[in-house]
Amino acid sequence: MVSEIDIHAIILLHESGLPIYRIFISKEEITIEPLLAAILGLAKEMRLGDIAYARFKDLSIIIFRGLKEPKIILTLLADRIDHINYLRGIYLMNKIERELEGIGDIVTSETRKKARNVIQKYIKKIERIPDFLGECFEYASESLGEIFIRTLPILLYKKFNEDPLNVFIRSPLKFIEELNRILGETGVEQLLSIMLKCFSKKYYYPIEANGNEDLLRILRNILETIKEDRGRVIISMHKMFEKIIDSLTSQK
Repeated sequence: MVSEIDIHAIILLHESGLPIYRIFISKEEITIEPLLAAILGLAKEMRLGDIAYARFKDLSIIIFRGLKEPKIILTLLADRIDHINYLRGIYLMNKIERELEGIGDIVTSETRKKARNVIQKYIKKIERIPDFLGECFEYASESLGEIFIRTLPILLYKKFNEDPLNVFIRSPLKFIEELNRILGETGVEQLLSIMLKCFSKKYYYPIEANGNEDLLRILRNILETIKEDRGRVIISMHKMFEKIIDSLTSQK
């Protein structure tokens, strides 16, 4: 099922606060870059780490920092802070990072042109992203028994106080640690291996595994790696989501 898009604006800026590109889709244009720069600056000054999102009375902002190009900051103005909008954000960021690879401290007219071209190219695609992540998570939860279909999302929401799949996208180690507390190691392996199968069989993401034992081996390698190199695993996971979205939206 394709979720109706509720993104009102896409704003790209340099971590220094310099604007790169902005497009307002369904809201009157406002100057928001100084506010974003102030929020990011305050978080840095107080050593709080990057802010992930902020809620206001009438609107929310979701903030993404480039994983390969950390000087790039992408912000979505949206009604909801949910995993669909997180998927939209990381999909756009992957495309932007590739186009602006090696960005320095100066934002040139060429930088702005490249950013504008890539966002305008993919903005229609993000309107058509189906909820493959939510569907695969629900499908995998069913394998744990009927009680977990109802209770697992509730337990995770109570822990994170937000859409649990936001945390899965943003910080998979944190998500897996909480899953492990609820389900135990065997339950986590079962849930995640079925999610990988779902990505592969239903959404055509190629996973080179010969049977369940081989898939379990791959998953255990991922779980071990994420403890040692969190960044590499998140980059790989976001790349997987990007390929699934490319495949699904190209069929429309």
